[in-house]
Amino acid sequence: MWYNTYRMENLALKDKCVVVGVTGGIAAYKICALVSMLKKSGADARVVMTENAARFVAPLTFETLSGNPVITDTFAPKARWEVEHISLAKRADVAIVAPATANFIGKYAGGIADDFLTTTVFAMTCPMIIAPAMNTAMFRHAAVQANLETLKNRGVQIIKPETGRLACGDEGEGRCPEPATLLQAIFDCLQNAECRMQNAELKVEECSSGCVKKNPTELLNSQFSILNSQSETVDCGLYTVNCKNDYAGKTVLITAGGTEEDIDPVRFIGNRSSGKMGAALAEAAAARGAKVVFVFGSVKTMPFNAQCTMHNAQLKVGGINAERNGDEKNSTETVDCGLCAVNCENTSQFSILNSETIYCKSTIEMRDAVMKNYERADCIIMAAAPADYRLEKPYNKKIKSESLTLNLVKNPDIAAEVGVVKGDRRLVIFAAETGGPVPAAAEKLKKKNADLCVANDVTQKGAGFGTDTNIATLVFKGGKQEALPLMSKRELADVILDKIK
Repeated sequence: MWYNTYRMENLALKDKCVVVGVTGGIAAYKICALVSMLKKSGADARVVMTENAARFVAPLTFETLSGNPVITDTFAPKARWEVEHISLAKRADVAIVAPATANFIGKYAGGIADDFLTTTVFAMTCPMIIAPAMNTAMFRHAAVQANLETLKNRGVQIIKPETGRLACGDEGEGRCPEPATLLQAIFDCLQNAECRMQNAELKVEECSSGCVKKNPTELLNSQFSILNSQSETVDCGLYTVNCKNDYAGKTVLITAGGTEEDIDPVRFIGNRSSGKMGAALAEAAAARGAKVVFVFGSVKTMPFNAQCTMHNAQLKVGGINAERNGDEKNSTETVDCGLCAVNCENTSQFSILNSETIYCKSTIEMRDAVMKNYERADCIIMAAAPADYRLEKPYNKKIKSESLTLNLVKNPDIAAEVGVVKGDRRLVIFAAETGGPVPAAAEKLKKKNADLCVANDVTQKGAGFGTDTNIATLVFKGGKQEALPLMSKRELADVILDKIK
């Protein structure tokens, strides 16, 4: 069904042990939603609360949401013998403390371990994230800032608090980040930033940017941070940690998937595009620091770090149930994305790092979304396969006929329209052909005023629609060509970004 295109395989979190430390701040209530998201993503969420945190949210709440006991007391009776803070520290794949009070930050920076949470974090070797939350003046105090700098230098990831109205009534920075932001930081640690696979064979290679080679044994116990822009690419056989941050401060608009042109309420004109190439490009651009505007149609996958921005909401999609409900404007469809549903008013509000997504059903909707947003982009990558034709007048009831003649009209050429107005922006287009794709790609490149055309022959094994790999030839403005071997679409995405930056 339509809504299955939004389901995400949360491989980064599935079966991972995520320790969530909660300290005594009013923002402790936000962590309930975070724990719920972790649970729905397949993570093993383990909550540790300070004594003061339990004054804001009852431990029973977190036990119910996580499905695990909540630890608040180092000396509480145990069902089985073990040094619990050590066993939990060893089990953890990643840990986050949110909200992190000034008291906790000071203890952590100063080496004070006087409760279960602090003794646990000092025993951990996994990636550590903290999200400070407090009054603006407290956050800006020299002691707090010095403690945060100390922790940052030790490899702790600090999530900057948000700015807004605080519980005390003041306006300023100090608000605990939203659960979606916290969840994203956990995604980044597990999926982008660190390879900690037991018995994994680490191989270090030089990349085009001169990545540094390190001893694999040394790397096995190292932490990698994209935020800190370390310059090595580590292949563990599962995924690549690309630590380049060369797209920081840039905005990349990416289109993905096919579009659907209604014939009647049951049938539509479409194509076999899966959206996998566009999703791979969004992943790569976001991992390299870009803000991504992801404009997508009918897709079979979303970028791995896409997440809902609202919890337990209902997705409203105009027209999806119009025939059933008789009310096109208020028709609703609940979409399971693997985390929760989201209220979007015909635009699916998933977040990719610091980015946004825009759902488009038809080619005209996609054209409108691209033309509305292209001006703020430094680069536009047209990986979508919008339908070339639409019905002159779609039928409002299901067609029941032995024969059928459809009057079609040409849809707008989105890439060509962008090419006219793009100015200094980079424009990348794709040419999916049957047979030698290069001549058609060269013609498209000139016609659409693009800077790069990624051409492929969909009849080749490993290069067709729906595959995880591709065999492409890059055709550049000026006539240069570069044939690439079979590679994953994620690898190809990085090659494309290397060529146009």
